[in-house]
Amino acid sequence: MDNCLFIIIRFTGWFKRLVFPTGCAHDCGGKCLLYMVVEGGKVTSVRDGSGLNEYAARLGLKACSRGLTYLGRLYHPHRLIHPLKRDGPKGSASFKRITWEEALDEAASKLEFIVEEYGGGAVLNMGGSGSYSALLHDTNRLTSRFLNMMAGCVELYGSYSYEAARIASLLTYGTDVTDHDREDLVNSRLIIMWGWNPLETFFGSNTVTYLRAAKKAGSQLVCIDPRRTASAEFADKWIPIKPGTDVALALAMGYVIISEKLYDKEFVNRYVKGFEEYSHYVLGREDDVPKSPEWASKITGVPAHTIVELARDYALKKPSALIPGWGPQRTAYGEQFIRSTAALASLTGNIGVAGGNPAGAGIGPGPTHEEVSLPTGDNPVGFTVPKYQWADLILQGERGGYPCDVKAAYVVGGNYLNQQGNINKSVRALKRLELMIVHEHFLTPTARYADIVFPAAMFPERNDILLPWSGQGRYIIYQRKVVNPPLEVRTDLEIFTELAQILGFSEKYNPYSKEEWLKWFAEKLGVEDYLEFKRTGIYLLQNRPTIPFRGQIERGEAFPTPSGKIELYSEELAKLKAAEIPPIPKYLRSWEGVEEAAEGQFPLQLITPKNPLRIHSSLPDAFPTDKGLNRVWINPADAEARRISNGDVVKVYNMRGAVLAEAYVTDKIIRGVVSLDEGAWYAPREDGLDVGGCPNTLTSDKPTPLAKAATTHTTLVQITLHRG
Repeated sequence: MDNCLFIIIRFTGWFKRLVFPTGCAHDCGGKCLLYMVVEGGKVTSVRDGSGLNEYAARLGLKACSRGLTYLGRLYHPHRLIHPLKRDGPKGSASFKRITWEEALDEAASKLEFIVEEYGGGAVLNMGGSGSYSALLHDTNRLTSRFLNMMAGCVELYGSYSYEAARIASLLTYGTDVTDHDREDLVNSRLIIMWGWNPLETFFGSNTVTYLRAAKKAGSQLVCIDPRRTASAEFADKWIPIKPGTDVALALAMGYVIISEKLYDKEFVNRYVKGFEEYSHYVLGREDDVPKSPEWASKITGVPAHTIVELARDYALKKPSALIPGWGPQRTAYGEQFIRSTAALASLTGNIGVAGGNPAGAGIGPGPTHEEVSLPTGDNPVGFTVPKYQWADLILQGERGGYPCDVKAAYVVGGNYLNQQGNINKSVRALKRLELMIVHEHFLTPTARYADIVFPAAMFPERNDILLPWSGQGRYIIYQRKVVNPPLEVRTDLEIFTELAQILGFSEKYNPYSKEEWLKWFAEKLGVEDYLEFKRTGIYLLQNRPTIPFRGQIERGEAFPTPSGKIELYSEELAKLKAAEIPPIPKYLRSWEGVEEAAEGQFPLQLITPKNPLRIHSSLPDAFPTDKGLNRVWINPADAEARRISNGDVVKVYNMRGAVLAEAYVTDKIIRGVVSLDEGAWYAPREDGLDVGGCPNTLTSDKPTPLAKAATTHTTLVQITLHRG
């Protein structure tokens, strides 16, 4: 093990009991300091760093159950500990154990053959977000660096999580860094959690700490969501809404604010472009349809008087923080949601001021990979595809208008099959590949289609530096290696370095020791005492902004947009002249939306929220019900109409597939909507019925029109009792 600093608790026989500060690198919604207790070379317990470290306590960081139960992942009986080679049909999970030498030689020779035969454009980079916040073991950038140095590759761009929000923020503000530091929540008189469930999804390790502080200080909390989530229970008021109709509600709030002259005229005149076009649409002068509370109520299910009250409160109880979650933007026209919430923040002048929030994409002011990351080098292929369209790329290739035919995929730290809409279509894509190489911890649904599987080390088995999740925090964490990996398990960096050695470019791929890499990252981040950083496990970054756009409001700096202002009206979008991509935020009737639900054979809207005990779909058997099934929420009225009782096994289905689930009959979800947690593993029977209960068996892979983003919350289904 690397030479490192630690705390000795006591001696137990021949073994020291040691406590190491470290951190979790996963894409879990937070980035916490953890302390791991090691006895006899094994981790025996995990503790929350906030109770042991003054810096973590000062920042309000709170570790969640995902990190505190990491022993279950580290020592899971199904963990991969040997290289594997497929010896059965793709997807059958039939593999044989092979040596590292055999695995490396076969992977290198087959990759080399495909590149020589078809070119670098035949290789698809499917590096994922399995080590989202790590700098050295960044699974996406490690893969890009390797493939770029070999011959180039086709890259996937964008994010399953927030791509529509990102593009909407870039159009409106010129950046996706729009969220305030969480400490600022205590300055808000009103906090609107719109499709945002931080008590379960966190959005920063100190979010809940400061939400509680804000409520204690007198802030009013409102939660808008189809479900009465933990955050809705915590809020002072829950406003239930039909999925996919959030833009209608936002427009109606804009109608009230403008028609009652509650908007900040001085702010709008000085900082906003497009108010006239936006107000003409909202007031009905463009299409003779005023976007009034009564109009919105028929669409959203939110009473008109509630809309009026919310709009007045938001305009008058300043400063107010409207914080949009990422769920509502994973809909058919998700870009319109963020553009419409940003419009409300602009109308009320809640931008660039303490206690406000621009209501944009939600990336925080802390450090991100945009500032410091592993260099990936130039890609000789130079071709990128939206992440949500990788299956189409493989299936259609040149015939479908793509510039190349993909023959191989390299997957590292990503369960792409499970996370992609319309899984059954994606299965056909993976079966078509000539070669698929995977680095994994478990034999995920994606890994089952691999030809070669390399067992990868987990975060307690390697040193790294962690950035805060999505810029949510002004600190970094030293992720300390606390135990050695199993004998035949290697880090992703080590695997790529050995492959590069076989292919003749290892010195170029990995020219430094791991310690030299980490010191370089730390220097770029401004760490002054590297050894002290390693000792404490956390470093507070000084002199960073906490409130985006304060310079624009207080010092007259230009916004990073073409006009130098907040753009409610986009000239760039106007040039497209596309009805589905309007230059101002508009409500557009959705495919598989609330209107179609009232008319068709699939009358229930499906939403697929995060499970607070899962890290997306990275774990096997991740907390199913006692029956071993995923759980589907259903309103009592919808359940009664289908003769479904709580705990019944049900079939949830539509034109794309069918899953089994256990019914959870509850008034915590509104009528006409059902909820199936994301992250359950796809497990189809021979007849196609997914007994794993993966919601993406049902969702569509049709992307949003502008960002080409995920639309998993635009899905209609039917539910019946399962009698099989």
